Amino acid sequence: MTKDIKVFVVDDEPNSTQLLRKVLQKKGYEVTEENNSVIARKTIKENFFDIIISDLQMPEVSGIDLLKVKPKDSLFIMITGYGSVNSAVDSMKLGAYDYVNKPFNIEEFLIKVDKASDSIKMTRQIKDLKERFRDDHPFKNIIGTSKRMTEVYDFIKKIAKVNVNVLIEGKSGTGKELVARAIHSESIRKDKSFIAINCSAIPENLLESELFGHVKGAFTGATETQKGVFEQANGGTLFLDE
Repeated sequence: MTKDIKVFVVDDEPNSTQLLRKVLQKKGYEVTEENNSVIARKTIKENFFDIIISDLQMPEVSGIDLLKVKPKDSLFIMITGYGSVNSAVDSMKLGAYDYVNKPFNIEEFLIKVDKASDSIKMTRQIKDLKERFRDDHPFKNIIGTSKRMTEVYDFIKKIAKVNVNVLIEGKSGTGKELVARAIHSESIRKDKSFIAINCSAIPENLLESELFGHVKGAFTGATETQKGVFEQANGGTLFLDE
C-alpha cells in the first residue's frame, strides 16, 4: 500500500509535474505538485512529505537548495537532464536518496520511487517495533529474552513494589548494577537519586567518611563538609557494589 506515503513533486515545467503526479497517483501515492520553486521551498519548510522529487535546475531556487531544507526523515529524489548526471551524483553526496533522468523512463522512475517508499515503510516498522519493545521491556540496557531472563524481569517488577533491602548476587560483569537500576526505575523511588558506589575501590580509612560523610576539619585533608552516600541517596536507592 502506498496511500500513506506523501510525495511532493517540484519542477518549473508543468508538463513534468502533471505527468509524474498522474503516474504516482495511479500507484496510490498521495501527491502534491508545485511549479514555483520559491513556493516549494516554503511548502517543504511548513509541511512534511515522505518523498520529495525535485528538478535539479530551476529559476530562483534550485533542487540543491530544496535538498538543504528537507526534513531529516524525508527522502529526496533529484531530477536531472542527461548532461547533468555529475551534478545529480553530487546531490546524492549531499543527502539525496537517488536521482532520475529526463526525459523520464516511467518504469525506471516508479521503481526508484517504490524503493524509496519501501525504505520509509521499513523505517516505520523498525521504529514501531522499538516502541513496542520499549513498552514491553522497560529495563534499559538489559538484553535477553530467554526463560531465565524473563524470570529476572518478573522478579524486578515484584521486588520494586516493596520497600525492602535487596541482595543481588552474581559474578563481576553479570549486570548487578543494571538490575539495581531497573529495580529503582520501577519503584516509587524512581524520581529520587540512584547512587552507586564501588566499596572495594575506596581505601579502608576513607570508607566510613564516604558512606556517612564528615564535617570540615574532622580529619587531615577534610577541607569541607561532605555528605555521605547514605544521605545523598535518601529517599532513593543506594547500590553498594562488591
